[in-house]
Amino acid sequence: MFIKLSTTLTLSILISETCLLSYLLRSLFLFLFQRHVYQVIYYTNSFYSYFRDMFIKLSLTISILISETCLSSYLLRSLFLFLFQRHVYQVIYYAHSFYSYFRDMFIKLSTTLTLSILIGAVAFTNGQGNEYQCNPEPNGLSDNCIGCICEASTRCDVNTKCVAGGTLCGAFYISKGFWVDAGRCVLQGDNPNDEQSWKRCAFDLVCAANTIRSYINRFGKDCNGDSFVTCDDYTMIHKNGGWNCGNSLVGSDFWNIYLKCKDVIVNRGEII
Repeated sequence: MFIKLSTTLTLSILISETCLLSYLLRSLFLFLFQRHVYQVIYYTNSFYSYFRDMFIKLSLTISILISETCLSSYLLRSLFLFLFQRHVYQVIYYAHSFYSYFRDMFIKLSTTLTLSILIGAVAFTNGQGNEYQCNPEPNGLSDNCIGCICEASTRCDVNTKCVAGGTLCGAFYISKGFWVDAGRCVLQGDNPNDEQSWKRCAFDLVCAANTIRSYINRFGKDCNGDSFVTCDDYTMIHKNGGWNCGNSLVGSDFWNIYLKCKDVIVNRGEII
């Protein structure tokens, strides 16, 4: 009986201890589990709050950026339209100004050209009947002066033909243009409208001298600026032409020969 009682008591104690230990373990597990759950919930709530705040801030930032971008885009577009419109107006203004300017210039040019053509036509028509006529009067041009011009031109070689491709002919080297400006002097009975009449005159010493006198009568003036009209001026007119007689001939063979001829005449006591 004692053994049974002892065994029973021992078992009872073991069972009690086992139950107590199980209870303690369960309590400890529940305590630890509940604590971790609370921590998990706490940290979860903290992370949620953090990310929620971050999301709100990020959303606000994106909204602000979008608003600023839209505003900047609007301002840039407005500025571009303003500048573009301003430049378009300026281009239109200057284009209109240039158009008006060139239109007026074209009208003036057309008017001037038309008037010039009309005046030229009238002058040409009138000139057909009023062309300068040959006038071989001496009028201050001496035979000695003409002789020195002839000497300076070809040494007054009456056998001189044409040079420079047939443009200068005779002892005075007369050209057709010079002959026309002199009034178309011709040999007695010759036709001034004949194409070869100017050469026939240039080859004849008397007709050529008449051409020189007539030319001087038309263009005679002070060419060297000494306030006198002398044989020096006549010689310059013959060489340079009446339209531009002021070109200096000093140093040229033509002028040197003329001066020697002039000195010979002066030394003889004659007037040149």
